Formats: sequence, C-alpha cells, structure tokens
Amino acid sequence: MKLGSALTISARRVVWAMVSSCPVLLSVACGSNSPGGGSATVGNIVITDQNNYKATSKLGIPRVQTKPQADLDICWTGITKDFLCHAASPSDIDSLNFLQIKNLDESRIESQLTAGQLDSSNVISRSFQTTASSTCTKLSKFSLDTTVVTPSTDYTVSSTKTYMLLFAHGTKLGSGGRTMLFLEPTDGSDVTAVDAKTDSCDILKFSSDLSGATINVPTSGPYVLDWSKLTQDGLENEFLFTDVDKLQLGFYPDFTVSKLQERFLDLDLPGLASPFYELKITKGATDADLTSATSSSEGKFSGFTKTNGIWAVALRCTTCQVPTPIAVVILNPS
Repeated sequence: MKLGSALTISARRVVWAMVSSCPVLLSVACGSNSPGGGSATVGNIVITDQNNYKATSKLGIPRVQTKPQADLDICWTGITKDFLCHAASPSDIDSLNFLQIKNLDESRIESQLTAGQLDSSNVISRSFQTTASSTCTKLSKFSLDTTVVTPSTDYTVSSTKTYMLLFAHGTKLGSGGRTMLFLEPTDGSDVTAVDAKTDSCDILKFSSDLSGATINVPTSGPYVLDWSKLTQDGLENEFLFTDVDKLQLGFYPDFTVSKLQERFLDLDLPGLASPFYELKITKGATDADLTSATSSSEGKFSGFTKTNGIWAVALRCTTCQVPTPIAVVILNPS
C-alpha cells in the first residue's frame, strides 16, 4: 500500500542489507549504473522486492487559521521534537519555506508528500534562511531571488490554493524537514502569529514490517550487496536507482526483529547500532562491496563478527522528499 506521506522534506528511503572487483575511491562505491529489474546480478547478497521491508505511513499535518492578507509573525522558538519524533531544537532550523499549492486540498497534499510525489508544477515556493540571533520572522521576509511574498496578494482566501510552512534543517528545498503546518487564511480570524509545533511526534504515523525482510549472508565473504532487482521501495513507490546515495550497515546489540520494527525510524540515530558503518553510493549504481563501508570506531567492515543481536543494511536517499528508508533488510550470517 502506498504510504500517506511525509513530504519533500527530509528525506527518503533506506536499504539495510554482493562480488565486486572494481576499486572504491574516496568512499564512493562503484557498480553497475544501468537500471535493474531484468539485468544480471553482480553481488552475492541480493535484495528483492520480496525480502525488502514493508511499511505504511500517513501524514496528519496540523492547520492554523489566521487573518487573511496579514504579514504573519512566524516563530519556531519552542521546537523540541521533529515529525520523526527525534529531539530537535530551534538551532536545528536553517530554513523555512512558504508554499502556495494550487488545485490540491490538504488531504491530497498529505498523500503526495507521503509518497514523495508532490508535483512541483503546482507549487510556488518562497524561502527564508534563519540566523543564530532570531527564532522569528515575518511572512514578507520570504523570497525567491528578488521576488518576495506580498501578503495582501500572496496570502488570500482561495478555493484553489492551499498554503504550507515547512521548517527544515539545511537549505535545500525538499530535504531536511523537521516539522510543517498548513496555513489557512480565514475570514473573521484575527490571528497573526504562528508557532511551529513544539512536539511534532503526532504528525507522521508510520508502521514497518520486517517479518519477511531477512537475507542469509556468508560468514566469510564475499560481502557484495546487490539491489538491481528492486522495482519498488518499502512503501511501494517506484524504485529509482538514481535515488540511492548512501548505504548504512549496523549491528544492533540484543535487538529482536520486533524491537527493530519499533525503532525503525531511529535506525541511524547515534549509539543505537554498534558498530555502525556508512558508504557513499554513486547515483545509479546497483551494487556495493560492504567491505568499503567505514565505521568511525572500527574502520572498514571486515565481517559479521558480532553476535547476540541483529545486523541490518540500508540504502538511503539523503536528498529525497520522504525521510523513510528505501529498503531495509536484516542480514543473517550463516
């Protein structure tokens, strides 16, 4: 089932789970750049749609009704948690985006954002970059190049326009989102001040299923992960090989499958996995040698030496709309 959405915001998907003879330079994995599906596999650890994780997701973005045409005071002073329910603070917010979305109601926007498929042709965006000295700004401070928001004409009651605010870490539109809300100019409202949610845990409802997401892997190598057979991500969106730009491999001490499901959105939080390896992936590649993945504490991956826990491998898109994994696979050394 296609998920309900989490926006061009932060991120997108992950794959946790190959024999390659090409050298790896500067931590960039080499591999096939041709689309998968019908191509021959290169690696000996193969992820397929059948052994990828499955998930459902839905966004429930809060709405704030305000005075129409007002130069709103917009603040992010009290942010404590983002929509992944991770700790956040005002200092994490580097940019704000004011979106005017045409011909889509809130429900359809939430669904498209969840799937990372918000049609940019329907969106007019204006941005504001924060400073360390302030946690509030005015709507009229948002701009794109030299075009600024004019509240009297750009923020009006309309049956064909929906307005949103996105609060993000980083300045790239479509990634790094921490929280969001709909703005609704409403006749009769005197509200001119808008605050980001302090605790955004209730915005994203996400449930993962790892019950079928296990691959047997050799204990002595080689360890070449191959995702060329994937056609969709865990949310049943189309799998795009050019989305994958990072591989993550971790060992989760004393974890069971059910516990890993409960902490699914935390898989890359510091300290949860020990050791935790990462590898940059060339966009378009379909395989990577896990021995090129590096841990800050243990150097390059050399084998599945840890026991009494779970090994998992993930493929991520760090610039995509959806902040959930593309794929997640548990690795079973045998």
